[in-house]
Amino acid sequence: MVKLGAVDRRKNAEVADSRMITAQEENRKVPVFVRPVRFIYPASPPASNALEAALHACAAANLPPINVTPNQGKLLQLLATIQGAKKILEIGTLGGYSTIWLARALPASGWLLTLEINAAHAAITRANVARAGLTPIV
Repeated sequence: MVKLGAVDRRKNAEVADSRMITAQEENRKVPVFVRPVRFIYPASPPASNALEAALHACAAANLPPINVTPNQGKLLQLLATIQGAKKILEIGTLGGYSTIWLARALPASGWLLTLEINAAHAAITRANVARAGLTPIV
């Protein structure tokens, strides 16, 4: 005996699967609504040397892997830019990866204050921010 709920779920899964398309560039199924978003916003923002170095420094220092993703970082930068932010307060910086993304959105006269309770994490952040050339505003 098959439960009615199980049949409905199977049918819904088939309908959802029929709404999938194959993305040629990635050769995997992607929801249809994702296609326009990828045209406007690439799957991953271009990496910079400073951001890559910050990630490597965090990994080398055995920091927990809880930093924002590149897409989240780009979103933070975009939101700060759209808002026209001149001052940003970041609470909890870890290794400074999101700090770099946010600081890049600020004008030359802006500033970013970031707070970190762990002195070792703060030292890694200082080094990452200096490597990115953002020390004057962070």
